[in-house]
Amino acid sequence: MMLQTASVHIDLLKLLVRLSKDCRCISNQHYLDMESRLGEAGKMLGGWLNSLKQKNAV
Repeated sequence: MMLQTASVHIDLLKLLVRLSKDCRCISNQHYLDMESRLGEAGKMLGGWLNSLKQKNAV
């Protein structure tokens, strides 16, 4: 399913952003901004996935 693939990609991006911060390739401010945006996108995807699961269960 495309939403599950997107969720996996967001998790991968979170990891890469964290690694970028740890190796000092990006500033802490950029890290915080990207982490916040990726977290919000993850929450939205999670909501959509839960909605689809509920629809499929009915």
